[in-house]
Amino acid sequence: MPFTIERWRHELRNIIDDIARDPSDALARSGTPTLYPMLLGCTMLPIVAAYDEAPNGVMSALVSLAGGFGVNLIANLIQGKYMPTGTLLITTYEAQSLELGPAYEKIAYGLHVFELAETALLHYSQHTLCTQLRAELGRHWAAPLVALAAGDTPQRGSRNVL
Repeated sequence: MPFTIERWRHELRNIIDDIARDPSDALARSGTPTLYPMLLGCTMLPIVAAYDEAPNGVMSALVSLAGGFGVNLIANLIQGKYMPTGTLLITTYEAQSLELGPAYEKIAYGLHVFELAETALLHYSQHTLCTQLRAELGRHWAAPLVALAAGDTPQRGSRNVL
C-alpha cells in the first residue's frame, strides 16, 4: 500500500485517538509532562512504521509537508535512528530541539494534529487536558489556528511566535 499524506493523516488520527483514550500512558512513553511536544513527536510514528515498506512515499510525504525542514528527518530515517520501541520518546525529544522542531511543527500543522487532538480529547471527556493543550498552543503560537488553515505557517524565531 503506497504511503500518502492521506494515509499518514488516517494513521495519525488513530494514534491520537489512542493517546486521548489513555493520555497518562502516552505522556509517560513520550518522556514529557505536556501534550504539545508529544503530539509533535507522534507525527513521525506513521512515517517510521511505513519507511521499510514504502520509502519513496514516506520521503515524498515528508518533503511535501515539511519542505527543506524534512531533509534532516529523512536522514534520520535512512540512518536508522528510530528504533521500533522508544520511537515516541526519540521523536518527542527531537520535536523540542531547535534543529528539528520547525520540521515537526510544520508537519503537525499540515496534518491538523492539534485539531485532531482537541476532537479526540473532547470525545473521551479529557476536558482538563484539552484546556491545557489550548494553553500550550497559545504559548507557542501567536497566530490563531484559523490563519494556519489558510496556509500561513509561522516559523520559530519569527515575530509570529511567542
